[in-house]
Parts: sequence; C-alpha cells; structure tokens
Amino acid sequence: MVETLTREQVNSLFPARNVDTNKADYGYIALVGGCTQYSGAIRLSNLANSSMRSGVGVCTVAAPSSICDAIMPQILESTIFPLSDKDGNLVFVEKEFDALMHRNSVIAFGMGIGDTEEVEKAIKYLLENYDGTLIVDADGINAMSRLGKKTLINHQCKLILTPHPKEFSRLSGRDMAEVLGDPEGSAEGLAKFLNAIVLLKGHTTYVSDGKRTYEVAKGTPAMATAGSGDVLAGILAALAACHPDRLLLATAGAAYINGYAGEIAETKSGETSLIASDTAACVKEAILRSLEKDEKTVKRNKRILNTFRVVTLCLSLGFAIFMGWYGHTQRLAAKHATDTRSDYAVSMNFLAKDIYIDGVLVNNYELKAPFAILDGKILVPLTEDVCDALGIHAYWDKNKTSELLIRTTTPNYKGVFYSNYGWNLAPVMASAKPKATITVENGKETEIVTAESGEVASFNDGEILYVAIRTLRDANLINIQTYYDEIGGLYISTNPEIKAEQYVSENNMSYIQGRCEYIQSRLTNFTIGECSVYEYLFRHEANVMGVEEDLLLAMANTESGFYKYAISSAGALGMMQVMASTAIANGVNPGDLFDVHTSIEFGAKYIRDAITNYGDVKKALSAYNFGGGAVLAGNYNLGYAESVLSKQNDLRNRCNNSGYSNEFLTEVTCTK
Repeated sequence: MVETLTREQVNSLFPARNVDTNKADYGYIALVGGCTQYSGAIRLSNLANSSMRSGVGVCTVAAPSSICDAIMPQILESTIFPLSDKDGNLVFVEKEFDALMHRNSVIAFGMGIGDTEEVEKAIKYLLENYDGTLIVDADGINAMSRLGKKTLINHQCKLILTPHPKEFSRLSGRDMAEVLGDPEGSAEGLAKFLNAIVLLKGHTTYVSDGKRTYEVAKGTPAMATAGSGDVLAGILAALAACHPDRLLLATAGAAYINGYAGEIAETKSGETSLIASDTAACVKEAILRSLEKDEKTVKRNKRILNTFRVVTLCLSLGFAIFMGWYGHTQRLAAKHATDTRSDYAVSMNFLAKDIYIDGVLVNNYELKAPFAILDGKILVPLTEDVCDALGIHAYWDKNKTSELLIRTTTPNYKGVFYSNYGWNLAPVMASAKPKATITVENGKETEIVTAESGEVASFNDGEILYVAIRTLRDANLINIQTYYDEIGGLYISTNPEIKAEQYVSENNMSYIQGRCEYIQSRLTNFTIGECSVYEYLFRHEANVMGVEEDLLLAMANTESGFYKYAISSAGALGMMQVMASTAIANGVNPGDLFDVHTSIEFGAKYIRDAITNYGDVKKALSAYNFGGGAVLAGNYNLGYAESVLSKQNDLRNRCNNSGYSNEFLTEVTCTK
C-alpha cells in the first residue's frame, strides 16, 4: 500500500539539537563523483553544500585529483579527498576506497563520475566490502546494471538507489513504458529483489523498501535541469547519516526537501531559468519553511495563549496573597527541616588521559560517554560498550538510579574502540547520588555494595550511569583491578591474576613524557600532569586526522608557544593561531579557538586537508600561514614551513637524545 509522505513526518527528521552535541553526532559522509567531462566544480559544490545545509556533521568530497583544485574554493565547509585518475577519469585504487569506507558511515557514489570500467570496479568493490550505507546515483547505477546478479543481491551495505526511469529500466531490465505505467509497483519490486531502498524519480517520486512505499508529491517541472539529482543526493546522504535507523523515511524526506527547495527556487528564478544551484541555495529555506506551523494554527495558538495569560494573572495574584500568609508560618520550621534530596547537581570533568583495558587502548575521547573525574574519583560510564569490555552487564531504572544491578559476564572488546562519538573538554553537568545500593551477581553468588556520596552519578536524565571505579573494584565478585598514573593514564585488568600496573608500558610513558617536557619548555608554569592533558589532545587529533603529532606540536610551538589565549597583530587566535575569518568560513566561532581542544582540532584538520590537497607538506604549511589562495597563485615563500619542520626535527632529536621513545603503542603486553 502506498502512503503519502506528510510534512509532520519530514519535520521529525530535523529535531532540536542537544546543548552538548558536536559534529560527530551527525555523521561522516563521503560524496564520490566527478570527472573531466562532467567535472562541474559547481555541480559537486551543490552536492556538498546541500549535504551541509541538511545537517550532516562532516562531509568529504572524493573526486579525481585533476579536478580537485577547481572544486576546493567552492566547498569551504567540506573536505577534499583526491582520487587517483588518468586523463581526468577515476582510476580505482583499493586502498583509497578502504580509507573512505573506514572513515564514513555513508557514501554517495556516481554523480557525474563517468561511465568507465574503473567506475564499474569501484562500485563492485563497495557492494562487496562496505558495511555502511551506500547511496548509488547516476553513472553509479549504470555501472551496477552491468554487474552480475550475485553481486547485486549479496551486497554487504545498506543500499539506497536513486534512479530516474531510464536508469531504472537499465538496472531492472523492465521496459521504460512498463516502469512509467506502474512506478510505485516498479519501485517496490526492485527494492524487494535487491533488498534495497529505491527512490524512483518522476513528477511524483516513489520511495520503497519492498514492504512500505511513500509517495512524495513535491517538485516542479523547472527542476528538469542538469544537476538537480546531485542536490537530492547531497540531501539524502546527510539525512541517511543523521538517521541510520530510519533510512526509508530519511530517503523520502530527502525527496520532499529537494522538491520543496525546487518549488521555492522557481518562485525566484522562474520555470525556464531555474538551475540546480538555485535549488541548492534554497535547501535551507525549504527546511525552515517545513518546520514552520501553518498560519491558521499560529493565530489560533495566539488566541489561546492570550486567554491563558489573563487567567494565569488572576490565579497568580490570589496565590501570591495565600503564599504570603503560608510562607510566614513555615519559615521557622524550614530552618530545622532535613534535606531529603535524593541527588544533587555536580560538574564532572572529562578524563583527558589514555584508558587501557587488559593492555588494549580505549580512546576515551571517542567513547559515547567518556571516563570522567568527580571530586578526585575516576568514574566509569556504564554504557553497553564499556560494560562489555569490563565483563559486566548493568541494569537500572531511569527513575531509580540509586538502585543498580550488575551481572558479571565475559569481557568482550568488540566495537568499544570505534564508537567515534567525540566529547569536548567542557565539564558535564550530572546528578550525583548521596548514596546508592549496588547488587552484584556472579552466577549464584550475590554481593551488596553501598556507594557513598558522589560515587554514582547519572547523566542525561538517567540514560547513562557513572560509577566510581573504586566502587566496582571493591565489589568482591567483580574481578577488576585498576592503576592510575598522572602521565600514562588509567590501566584496568579484568584478570584477577594480573595486576593492572603490569600493563603499564614504559615505551608509552617515555613517549608521553618526552612530548610533555617539550610543551613544558614553553609553558614553564605548567606541571607535567597539566602538560599531559595538552599532549593527549594533540595525540588524539593527530590520530583522528591522520597527521603526525610531532608536526602539530611544532606548529603550535611556532604559532603561540602553546599559549591558548594568544592573539597576533594580524588577528589570529588561540594556540594554533587561526584567523578569525578562516574560522568563520569553516563554521567555527572565533571565540571558541581559545578552547585548547577546539584550536588543536581546527589546526589538525586544516593541515590534514592541506596536505591532502597539495600533496606536499611545505606547501600545506605555507597555505596554513599565507592562505590557500596565495599558494595557488605562487605568492608565498617557504620561511614559515621550514621553521616548523626545523622545530619538528628538533623535537625528535630532543626525544632521541634524552632517551625518549618516538613510537606510541595502542596495545601493550603484560609484563608478567
């Protein structure tokens, strides 16, 4: 049965964002397309900008390297990923696509990429190896139509196809007239056959997963112009990343917003003159208008609100008179009343240190909820992935978070190290419990543990519970041993025969110590422990962005001497000395650059992208100092780049001469 998509359903795809949110919450996507014949720097920028306007966290445009310079100035908020090419056409390289698959939860493939054997190799590889959401459009669909039935049916990914009727005909083998005569049945049949979601474009769009089909009656004949499908693909990639559990609705919602944006653009450009970039420019307005209430509802609610205000005013006056009398009789008694609060607000701090469980590094920053510190106590987040790693299952009632049941199981590390949520250093407000009762069950054995004040805290209305690690450790039935070092971080052993400190890596301690001393050589009033927070953030961002930590440290030393409140005469801000205009162009509030993590993250991303775009570290560093335009025009010198690289070399020599390691290990062996 076909159902018409409603505006209310579309609006549910754009909920209000939480205060403590960040870009990682909204997904990483890659848009793979373009060739010399259909390079369309503007076309690909429409694709990327549509994604960013639709709410995705991070967008990467992957295109043949020979057209990247033309694309780059058009997509300031997105990242460029150059792909190997020959004569402006894609050359499939397995490791490049592995990198895209590893980093991104959604890949959109095929927009203007050309119809070649290399494209066919690429789409075959994605179908057989990618386990994220794969959106296939345009030339990607044409390439799919030449693949064998086995490859099409046995894909590993969540597959979304966006064909127009001719592309649908090639892929399905059905006659065009048959497709046009029964679009809803055609979409449903192909979706069921391929175990995919099919978005069949037309004056009415049909979106089906083989079980449920949406009819989307949005759009205008003015959108019959090159590139309109690219705008749709960009919106769809964003919504698929934001709503991985509602892909069918996200796909239909993308068609709705794309069609609505086209309708708005037509009122401004006219039916004949509308082009795809006009539609892309109206995506924001389409989303905002969709979220607005209709005029009649607004007026009705206004009348109700005014009536409510009058009634409330009268009641308030009467209540105030009563409370004046009642309050007077209660003041003395209130002085002697017992505080019966079950919890109280606290500020937990992110533990900016490494976490090792049985010798395996858990990147604290990338957990859904990181390990935290409260009043000197280290708290463990009882999320599913952390509990699995520790060998426990935790159960609690969100309304009774002072009562916790823990059952022991077998430690399992699968998935805990790849969550990639990402928190910042800002304190997290939580509710601490004055006391909590914890029941520990290990088979038939049971232990009751009382957690004292501040040893249990709940976050996000009880969704996540934190427990002091010493409380877990002291439970006789849980075989967890811990060791904390101010430099090396937190070590946990789930084996009762192995002490946690036996996993301490002298190699890693040496690595961290050497870089902490390098930072401390400029920040002489900092302790090594304070410097270790900075070192952790540099190392984390170096790992996330795929750049060398030593390079980032050398840049920060050159720019500000690691001083987070540095401001240059040119107006550059923060530890990494980012120009305010550059920050704004990349969606960063310049004032936020005084936050150490934001500044390091921005610098790491910029230099990573510049190295990717220019293929040369000296050019990349020159772009960081002089700007990308100056490097493209050849209007720069290498003085800054050579200064940074000299400091990087000095750091390495310093570590070598002091006996410190230049290698950091993510997995360490027990010394037992």
